Amino acid sequence: FGVGKTRATDDALGEAADVLRHSPDLITLEDLFKNKDSWALLTEAYQQHSPDAPFFRFHSAVRDLATLLWNLIRTAGTLPVADTYHCVCTGYAGLLGALASRIHGAAFLLSEHGVYLKERIEDIRKSTWLADGKQSSPFQGDLGTFKSLWIDFFDLLCRFAYQNASCITALFGGNAKLQIEFG
Repeated sequence: FGVGKTRATDDALGEAADVLRHSPDLITLEDLFKNKDSWALLTEAYQQHSPDAPFFRFHSAVRDLATLLWNLIRTAGTLPVADTYHCVCTGYAGLLGALASRIHGAAFLLSEHGVYLKERIEDIRKSTWLADGKQSSPFQGDLGTFKSLWIDFFDLLCRFAYQNASCITALFGGNAKLQIEFG
């Protein structure tokens, strides 16, 4: 998730969703976790980003996030056909709206009442269940491996929803500026 916040990463997510939709039996989630190349990528990411964290916990966190993403992508193909999809936030709903729009060639409207990514970042920074002992204050310094993973995950979902939305609205200008900042 933290490999780079680029349009290419967003496009790869859309392409993966397309492959899973068109060839649902091509690869299973278990196949993905047992694949040599996937294992090499996981261990490389661990060595680069969090060699001080327990590997088992890193592996479990990545597996949990990948499973969640996999299930959301698979769910998108079961959503009903509509002329327009509308979501009031990014996150899981925004991903599903963006994917349904992509699958069915329909408009995707996003009207955030808050800025979902900002809210998730605040929640994750304050969380104790994701702490790995590296952070002294919820809003200063290194967040540690696990909080960073979760923030990167929600950032990916947010950017994908923003990039695929036909129209994005905000309740006021301050939120609109944050939406632009977040992609």
